[in-house]
Amino acid sequence: MLYTQPTSGISDSEHHIFRAGSARYIGPPTEAWEAERIEWVPFTDIRRLIDKRDLVSGTGMNALLYVLTEV
Repeated sequence: MLYTQPTSGISDSEHHIFRAGSARYIGPPTEAWEAERIEWVPFTDIRRLIDKRDLVSGTGMNALLYVLTEV
């Protein structure tokens, strides 16, 4: 598990990131505000997407870098 405070000093928001061994698509978001776009991305593409700045969200970046350091 990874713990992060994405806006420390500004808010007390706490994010807990858990790593799963697998995942499966179960359907589209149930709330319109959940995501603008969802797609499966091969693990091997993560570094390229970070380098292109296609992935920039603080908590998402923390999670991806956490996974990349474990491989």
